[in-house]
Amino acid sequence: MMYEIRPRGELFPSTMGQCRLWDLTNRNPGEWEDNLNSIVALHGPFEVPILELAVNWVLCKHSALRTVMRTRGERLIQHVRPPRFKTIREVDLRPEHGEGNFAAAEQAVLAAIRVPFYMSHGPLWRFKLYRVAEFERLLVMTAHHIVSDGISMSIVWADIQHAYAQFVERGQLPAPAVEPVSFGRFAQWQGQWTAERRHTDRYRAYWAPTYSTPRPRLVFESARTDADFEGGVMKFRLPAELERRVREVRQAEGATNFEVTLAAYFILIFSLTGEHDISVMCPLSGRTGPHAADVVGRLIATHLIRLRLHSGDTLSETLHTVCYRVRQVLAFQDVPFEWLGTAFGLALNDRNNPLDQVRFSLEDFDAGESRLPHGGATHYEIGGHHGPRRDLSLYMRARGSQWVGTMQYNRRRFQPEDARRIVARYCDVLLAMRDHPDAPVAQWLDDAHAYGSPRFNLATMEVPGALYEKFTLEPYVKRDAA
Repeated sequence: MMYEIRPRGELFPSTMGQCRLWDLTNRNPGEWEDNLNSIVALHGPFEVPILELAVNWVLCKHSALRTVMRTRGERLIQHVRPPRFKTIREVDLRPEHGEGNFAAAEQAVLAAIRVPFYMSHGPLWRFKLYRVAEFERLLVMTAHHIVSDGISMSIVWADIQHAYAQFVERGQLPAPAVEPVSFGRFAQWQGQWTAERRHTDRYRAYWAPTYSTPRPRLVFESARTDADFEGGVMKFRLPAELERRVREVRQAEGATNFEVTLAAYFILIFSLTGEHDISVMCPLSGRTGPHAADVVGRLIATHLIRLRLHSGDTLSETLHTVCYRVRQVLAFQDVPFEWLGTAFGLALNDRNNPLDQVRFSLEDFDAGESRLPHGGATHYEIGGHHGPRRDLSLYMRARGSQWVGTMQYNRRRFQPEDARRIVARYCDVLLAMRDHPDAPVAQWLDDAHAYGSPRFNLATMEVPGALYEKFTLEPYVKRDAA
């Protein structure tokens, strides 16, 4: 089987989400905040030429990696370029910084992920390789959010692993794999599907209660001022005890990690505002069709989950309500958020709109450790996407038993110390969902619970570096054959 190569590439329409991001990005050209990033620590005697072949195999397989954005009149289109061989150059940090200097490697990674993309010129995916020690390298994958999402980053790395391992073991790359559904074809289908009312009427009916009635603006108890915006970030790791408690709640209640952690976030927002009618914006996978699971592109479906909490509800009852609502939303996520904005006359890009005031996300992956021929790899999600200006956002990433998170907050409303205490309070809620499921949510409005509890040592949770994960890797030791 061979690829069909068209000399000038192919043209496809853009999705509504791409159009919105294009408009937002063009307001501040040259910024890097919409870059998505992953790094992979490679351990062992890794073969760079084989990695280069594997990356190029993936570039051929996934058209989104070769896509740039163009305008034709007032229309935004995707131009999928034909495959061209991409050279992967290794940057050796050892001559300048010494053997095993991961602090210098961290700075090199940060510099790489902060280089902006120019969407009309491309490429909109980058691969950089840094050598830190004899048997330690860092592969940095960066993509613009307009052609990628978090799941896409994991799909690309899984395909690179597969191609690399097969070449080492069999001396050849896997047979060329044609995408069952390319992202361009998905965009084409989505535009046609949303244009027909026979498809969208049931979605409009479901979402009407969420978007047709006014949503209250959340007023936080510690808000200092309503003026302007200044971004702040706190990165942290969940203690192993909490990860175990979340797993126990999930198993006891028949819930998912997302439902448990989202329920705790609703209770957290309730405790910070006293508001019963709470709307949380949540990015969902957007991969609902049988052929969409392995598609690389911006398929993410962002939707509002709106809930009314009652003071007399218990933590367990709140979790059940969240589970029911989440499963409904998942069944109706196919219609794009931007289509709903048009259907219900929403001001999507208004920063003062309560529609997107708070956000929650959980990316739940398999364990970050993986085996490769003659070595191993550790996949770190470090995400550089900062998104719009929101008052409070919590982004969680779970890789096996390792849970890391980022609290993004408006420093015009919260001090850094407030953010630390909010994280501690969130951990308290997660713990209480396991230990005291019959406790009423109203207890979190009590002043005695204000801003967390001493059960968690924030100094051990907070990640001081710029990355979610510090590079505390054990050096690879080459073993002689027995």
